[in-house]
Parts: sequence; C-alpha cells; structure tokens
Amino acid sequence: MQTLFTYFFILTVLFFISCNKENRCDCFKSAGEISMQSRNISPFNEILLNDNINLYITQDSVFSLTVEAGTNLQKLIKTEVVDNCLYLKNDNKCNWVRSFKNKINVYLKCKEIRFLKYFNSSGNIYSTDTLRSKHFELEIRSSTGDVNCTINADSSWFDIYSGPAMIKVNGKSKVNFVYLEGTGFADLTNLITDNNFIDNKSSNNCFVNVQKELNVHIGFIGDVYYTGSPYVINSNISGSGKLIKL
Repeated sequence: MQTLFTYFFILTVLFFISCNKENRCDCFKSAGEISMQSRNISPFNEILLNDNINLYITQDSVFSLTVEAGTNLQKLIKTEVVDNCLYLKNDNKCNWVRSFKNKINVYLKCKEIRFLKYFNSSGNIYSTDTLRSKHFELEIRSSTGDVNCTINADSSWFDIYSGPAMIKVNGKSKVNFVYLEGTGFADLTNLITDNNFIDNKSSNNCFVNVQKELNVHIGFIGDVYYTGSPYVINSNISGSGKLIKL
C-alpha cells in the first residue's frame, strides 16, 4: 500500500512539473458553461487544423471566426493567421479528466480555401455550402475524424497519408487526384469529375465518379470503385486490390 502511495505521489509531482505554469491548475477546473467567442482574423486561403476541434466552413465575402467551447477552455483554443494560413489548435491537455461531451466547435467564414491541412486530429470538418475555388487541396496526416464537404473546382487533390480518417466529397471538379495510404477511406461518388488520377496504397477503399479519363494505381489491398462512363481507363495494379465498376 505504501509503495502504491509513493508511486502515485511521484506521478503527481511529475505531472505538475511537466505542466506549463500558466495552465497548471486548468486540469482541476470544469470546462465551464458553453460560450460563443468571436475573434478577429486576418485574410487567409489555407487552414491547418490540429487536435480535437470540429470545424464548420462557410464561404462568404467576409472573414469571421467564432469558437464554441466551455468558458474555461476558450483561452486554450488558439487561432492565428501566419503567412496566409489559419492555424487552429487546442492546447487543452486535460481532456482525460473532463467529459467527452464537451465538444469544441469553430465556425468559420472565409472567401476561398485552396489548401486544407488536417493533422493529428480527431475532430470533424464540414462545409455548410459549396466551397468554390480554382484549386482545392486536402491533406490528412494521423487523423481519425471525418471530412464532409461540397466543392466546385477546376482541379482538386485529396491525400490521406496516415490514420483512419474518412473523406466524403460532393460537387464538381474537372481534374481530380487521390492518394491514399494507411487505412484512409475516400468516398467521392458524388464528386463529378472529367479526369481522375488515383493512387491507392491503403487497406481501405476509394470511390470515384469519372466521365472521361480514369487513371488508377492500386498498390495494396484496397479496392477502387468507379461510376460513370470514362472512355479511357488506364490501370496499374501491383497489390491485391481490384478496380471495380459500380
């Protein structure tokens, strides 16, 4: 019993030493009442989302950002624009002592998004309407959430490098590129494209909609499903996955 107490005491001391002095007592506070906080932001066309934040994007003629979170967590939600990129980060390190019901939501209005980076995250991303851009790119690394959006673009690029994230995209794109690794899943059935280039090295599947030209490489066990009537199909299959017409 004495040994257990000593072990717990040492862990507690190490915890306090490792915490930032500024936020040391935050773990012993509740999240607080849910509050909405509007923040000033500079113009941007890229977003980097980290941590467990749900992001709602609306295309608009103005830039605005509102954070919905517990009052005691608001100061830990970092929102900053650097070199045309909006950085969203949750510096709360004490979710393990709080209820998982306390979701953190960011509501964003912006003119155009060209590049959306989704790193080390467990939150979800939604577009509330169609995101219009000449080029739209989504890059996902080590994330577990879902991305659900509608786009209208001349070209688009969707990359999942690691993690079991899922993307579901609707809309239109003339030329589309997809790259999948790990366990990532891509449902682009309702993204109508002229030309599609797919490199699936994932253990999961990819669904696309293509009207003219389809180029596919399958390097692992994940399948590629396609709808539409492309008149050119080029396939290079080095894994056990299959190219399947729906």
